[in-house]
Amino acid sequence: SRDKPSACASLLQANADPSVISCLHNLSRRIATVLQHEERRCQYLTREAKLILALQDEVSAMADGEPASRPGTQDAE
Repeated sequence: SRDKPSACASLLQANADPSVISCLHNLSRRIATVLQHEERRCQYLTREAKLILALQDEVSAMADGEPASRPGTQDAE
């Protein structure tokens, strides 16, 4: 769930100053808000995920000895 702390958050709470925890919590919320906005605006995360998957496929193909293509070159702007 959204309010359930992760293992990293639990470790941070055990070892970090409360002001650091608060700052990181606020920062993570801001990053999440920006990413949600950009996904709605231009499908940023979707495009980046597709590019990463295409690059993984290219690396796998190269490892298998197949000729390499250039994924994402048409969409890169």
